[in-house]
Formats: sequence, structure tokens, C-alpha cells
Amino acid sequence: MQNIHPLGFLLIATTLEVSGDALVRMAIYKHVGLTRIALVVIGATLLLGYGFAVNLAPLEFGQVVGLYIATLFIVWQVINLIAFRTFPNDCDVLETRIFKVAHYRKAPYPIRIPH
Repeated sequence: MQNIHPLGFLLIATTLEVSGDALVRMAIYKHVGLTRIALVVIGATLLLGYGFAVNLAPLEFGQVVGLYIATLFIVWQVINLIAFRTFPNDCDVLETRIFKVAHYRKAPYPIRIPH
């Protein structure tokens, strides 16, 4: 675990979180019976993996929360495209711009992530 860069932890955590959420959402709205149960169990397992990844990261979550939110947003769009064939709309583009403005105002540049 010590060899994984903090950005790697963020990417792993966001991918697990968004994928787990997508599977639970599919289970609730698109499936019934054993398929629903299986998707919920797999989704819950991925969400548990997200919790471990975030808490095993070699730095405090408060240090990277802005970067985490930005990474989460991007991964969310990719997973939505893959799982639900949903393309980003104008609101998503606006949210991206808001994240950038908020990040520019708070984060000193260049962003330095401790190793």
C-alpha cells in the first residue's frame, strides 16, 4: 500500500464508490429477484472497498477533499456513460466550471500532493 501514490488512492476510491452506486441503482430500478440481490451485494462490496481505500490513503482526507470531489465528478461521468449510456448535459458542464472556479480560489498552484 505504501507504493501507491495518493492520486492512485483517490482514483481507486472514486471508481469503487461510483461503480458500487451504479450497481445498486441498477438493482433498484432495473432488476428483480436474485439478480437484484446479487447486484446489491456486489454494489455494497464495492462501496465497502471505497471506505477502505479512502481510509487507507497515506494522507488525511481533509488535505485532498477538493481533488477527491473533482475526481469523483469525472469518474461519475465516465461510469454513467458506460453503465447507463448517459452523456453529460449542460448542467454537468456548468458544475465542472463551478468546481474549477472553486478549486482555483482555494487551492494554491501548483497543487502539491504529499508522497
